[in-house]
Amino acid sequence: MKKLLIVSKINDLSLPFFLFQSVQEKIEVDILMIEESEETIKDHLKDKDYEYFYVREVLTSALSFEEVEKRMTLILNVLDGKPYSVDNIRTFQDMLFEDKWIQYKKLKEFMPKTYLLSDYSKDLLSNIIIKKRISSRARNIFFNLEEFPKIAKRENYIAQEMLNVEKEFRVYSVFDKVIDTVAVKSPKTIEEKVKVMGTQKIGPELKEFVQNIQKKLQLDFAGYDIALLESGHYILIEANRGCFWNSFYADSSINLADNFVRQLLKRNEESDGKNS
Repeated sequence: MKKLLIVSKINDLSLPFFLFQSVQEKIEVDILMIEESEETIKDHLKDKDYEYFYVREVLTSALSFEEVEKRMTLILNVLDGKPYSVDNIRTFQDMLFEDKWIQYKKLKEFMPKTYLLSDYSKDLLSNIIIKKRISSRARNIFFNLEEFPKIAKRENYIAQEMLNVEKEFRVYSVFDKVIDTVAVKSPKTIEEKVKVMGTQKIGPELKEFVQNIQKKLQLDFAGYDIALLESGHYILIEANRGCFWNSFYADSSINLADNFVRQLLKRNEESDGKNS
């Protein structure tokens, strides 16, 4: 049986879905936590071979950015590019797509107007939402400069145009396939947090919008946060490589880990067939 190495973090709520029997019957899953010491990581990987490698959203672990970089560089050096790497993660720099400023520079045609907070002035945008460049799970969000902490570094945040949002969707894609069921969420406002409202079938316009984003990114596995504006247009809020889907499973009974592993094996079996 082929083996998949997953590098994740301790509070990854979607990690247990890779331990479902339906997944275990297809592939052997080996899990490594980024919070482990460098010595433990070396011991964990010693004399092991993997066909596949998947690093999830480790940048939001409790470790400092520098500690995550050290551990991920160690892991990548040990693997030496041998396993198939989900999303083609070969260096630590490849993981920095989670940075919202880097996303915007690549996907600005799909996203609200965005500026580094260190470059922002009220002449650029009047209504803004301030977010940390590296996701902090809906924390560290501000709606004006007056409430922004004086001790925080502005270069670590973005100022994004605040739009009139009717509702939000989380749309998942597995390789080049958009999952037909999407999560529906209420928009975040000054008064209200985002709330998951259930699931529904994806509409053709939303599906086409996500497919156009996919063509730009070509990620193997992603969750896209999409807003439907009151004007009727769709806009990308952000793309997530290591997204959570525990609430999506509760509402839909769809285990995305099972879907992902099935497509991963199929994709690489087809690739092996072409090369034989």
